[in-house]
Amino acid sequence: MKNNLNKQDGVAAIELTLILPFLLLMVFATVEFSRMIYQYNAINKVARDAARYLIVHGIDGSTQTVNIDTTDSLIASSLITKGDTGGSIDLLPNLSSAVITFSASSGNIITVKVVYNWQPIFFSVLPSFVGGSDIDLTFPLTVNYSMRALIS
Repeated sequence: MKNNLNKQDGVAAIELTLILPFLLLMVFATVEFSRMIYQYNAINKVARDAARYLIVHGIDGSTQTVNIDTTDSLIASSLITKGDTGGSIDLLPNLSSAVITFSASSGNIITVKVVYNWQPIFFSVLPSFVGGSDIDLTFPLTVNYSMRALIS
């Protein structure tokens, strides 16, 4: 009986050594995916807030049309990057370098487009061990939000 137990010494450590990399990969992938979804939702919320701001402040009183001037676009950009008009800290990492565009169409529709370059925490490049080029894990998160201005 004692001889049988000696044969099992270290088997659990070897099994853990074989399984642990896959478990860690699954945990890291879950964390990165969750973080990406959180950042997408945060960008979607601030794009919606900026569109609401432009709907309220971008209507020309005399012509009753949507007109986005430089001041309104700067304030809306601050809403997107900082989360409010007087903020000094970026809402998300490198959000100030995001491409933000505002457009007004003929149907009094304002469109806010934010292109944010998402970068993972752990690895931004997956190395190719066999050959060829490395796999870039960064990609743009693009949010388009359109809203119609109700003009009385």
